[in-house]
Amino acid sequence: MLDTLDCRQTDPLFVKSVHFTVCQKPWDCAYSRKVPSCEHFVKEWYKLRKAFREAAAFVEPCTRAQSQF
Repeated sequence: MLDTLDCRQTDPLFVKSVHFTVCQKPWDCAYSRKVPSCEHFVKEWYKLRKAFREAAAFVEPCTRAQSQF
């Protein structure tokens, strides 16, 4: 919750989970350029998204018969 001073001052390396609530979603975040920790989390989100898309490109799509299990 980057709307509290305690959270804004917490080192991002100590954070285990991020829920984009106050600034909405990473692609709409209004705080990312104003709050260093928010900027860090938005950049990390985009890195994870890119890694997921690259990994998903190597996954064979399942057939209709396989998707029933």
